Amino acid sequence: MARVQVLRRRRALVAAALLALVAGAVVGAVSQGGGWKKVVVSTYGSPGEPLACGGRLEAGQEGVAHRTLPCGTKVELRRKGRTVTTRVIDRGPYVAGRTFDLTGPAARRLGVGNDLASVEWRRR
Repeated sequence: MARVQVLRRRRALVAAALLALVAGAVVGAVSQGGGWKKVVVSTYGSPGEPLACGGRLEAGQEGVAHRTLPCGTKVELRRKGRTVTTRVIDRGPYVAGRTFDLTGPAARRLGVGNDLASVEWRRR
């Protein structure tokens, strides 16, 4: 009996996680004028960490992580009058509701601290 309850709970947790991922993708895909989409971003990375697109993160390296955009894709991000054009260099974020992880230099240029931030983006 206990095993059945564990399996039901596990299925419920998986379903909730999938729902959260889909909801995050839908929220992240709200279109703005001119092809801009409003999304939530976070910061990540320490120098020396391996990158999914090859190599290791270097100090001062600007870039973003995205789950599905091809490595090397140029993206333009804007926030509060600041704009940054950079490339996809890694995979992630793996947290529902977030679309990009920004390296420290990219985050600083956009005025994003260590917290979550709302930005607009488009593919270049």
